[in-house]
Amino acid sequence: MRGAAVPGRPRAVPRGDASPALVRTRAIDALRGFALAGILPVNAFLLSGAHRRGHLGDGGLWADWLPALLVTTVLEMKFYLLFSFVFGYSFALTLPRGHAPARHVRRLVALFALGAVHAVVLFPGDILTTYAVLGVVLILVRSVSARTLLWVAGGLLVLFVGVLLAIGLWSLALGPWTAADIAAVEAGERALAGRYQQGPAQTILENARMSGVYVVGGLLAAPDILFAMLCGLVAGRRGLAEQVARQPALQRRAVLTGLAGGLPLALFAAVCTHGPLGREWIYVGKAANAVSAPLLAAAYAAGLFLLWRSVRGKRLCEALAVTGRLSLTHYLTQSLVMASLFTGLGLGLYGRWSGAAVLGLCVALYAAQVWISVLSCGRVPERPVRGPAEWLVSLVGGSRGVRRDGPGALRP
Repeated sequence: MRGAAVPGRPRAVPRGDASPALVRTRAIDALRGFALAGILPVNAFLLSGAHRRGHLGDGGLWADWLPALLVTTVLEMKFYLLFSFVFGYSFALTLPRGHAPARHVRRLVALFALGAVHAVVLFPGDILTTYAVLGVVLILVRSVSARTLLWVAGGLLVLFVGVLLAIGLWSLALGPWTAADIAAVEAGERALAGRYQQGPAQTILENARMSGVYVVGGLLAAPDILFAMLCGLVAGRRGLAEQVARQPALQRRAVLTGLAGGLPLALFAAVCTHGPLGREWIYVGKAANAVSAPLLAAAYAAGLFLLWRSVRGKRLCEALAVTGRLSLTHYLTQSLVMASLFTGLGLGLYGRWSGAAVLGLCVALYAAQVWISVLSCGRVPERPVRGPAEWLVSLVGGSRGVRRDGPGALRP
């Protein structure tokens, strides 16, 4: 019978009359795609070796120092925090309190395995394994009250900033870096570049060796990531995306407050990291950046909602939402492209590109990913095409708990 509900299948929602659940997933998909755009340059600087040439004392002011300054000020820590928030928000949508977590545990196991392979083969700075481990924490605390979760999240942020600041103050107490210290670091960077310019076997061995260093970094950053995930979990329970989307005045205040409070701290962090302040200021800068990151991430998210209110901005958000649905595939593709260019898996150009050239590559690559995502969505009316990585994880964990709508108009 035409128009009748099909047993076992959710009733279709007419396009343009989206249910609250679908509205929320649209907004979260767009935020996820947006966060992916900011994560790409940060990872690309690491994969290409451009981050090692970004200090003012290294020369190349316009081609290296300014791009590095821009990445640290605007992108670093802010977008992985935004992505972590979205991760927690999605958990609230797909795993309400009291529901059986077995399927999510299987998905997290698959994500951890995929991340381990990604770390050894393509990029030792992989974040998927960290997300998989912290995802288990989200399952364990899914029934904890929102008030308690927010107190824990605040404590984690204070802990993260405190550890970074303590390391920074200790570094300052040791005094300025000597010429011998800088020469030793530069020699190590040249040796690393040489290893990454060799063949695939040497690259994989180097990735495996560097993974241990990044594991320590992941443990250090875990409180910050979990802070954002817990905030996202609480926000998802309360449908914060819907509430914020209906209040443009609140969005504007969030943008202004976040930029006013976050940008000066982020710029100070960039100056500590890349000069003119000495290298002994790096961890003091990281502590300042950790404080600025939640402020700027909130401002970016509110700015995206404001952009959504215009006709052209709405089209851009539609494209970001489609891209966000394929975030895992795009994340892995970005690593594959960068590894093919800059390591022995491909051309071995590690350390040979300026920061400006790497930024240009990131813009081109992400634009191509958005275009491909939109094209794929247009060819499949009901839902976007999943990439191989999404298919692998969903094969282990089953279909997602919240139904995705088709490529119709988005409404935050």
